Amino acid sequence: MPTVNHTVSVQRPLSHTWDFVKETGNWATLLPGYQSYEKIDDRTFRWKMKADIGMFSRVITLRVDIVEWDEGRHVRFLLQGEDEGVKGEGSLDIAASGENETALRVELGLESTGTFASIVNAFLDKVLAGWVQQFAEGLKAKVESA
Repeated sequence: MPTVNHTVSVQRPLSHTWDFVKETGNWATLLPGYQSYEKIDDRTFRWKMKADIGMFSRVITLRVDIVEWDEGRHVRFLLQGEDEGVKGEGSLDIAASGENETALRVELGLESTGTFASIVNAFLDKVLAGWVQQFAEGLKAKVESA
């Protein structure tokens, strides 16, 4: 499964950063290709997004299940495609790196399990790093402006 991570330095204290991150609807809108977010319960939600992966472009719905929640520092989630053969996992980790500075690390792994999995996964290897960087930088900007 292609997996990448990206770390940014947020110019806000850890508590401020966590207050933003703990509301999953805050960061869903920052996903590349975001279309909608639906909260099912405190640990489960859906992301609908347009995924442009090489020659493949699809609107996909991902079920997101939070499997680890360490208040104030860590969220880990599993992803499962509801209408496409896609699965993955990701995490957000935050740690104070100064009095008013927080290190925010985003990690995401995705893989196609559908008919064209080998082709899609080859493209995912190329685009995933950009998606994660764009998401992490967008999250940083939103936290700093909140």
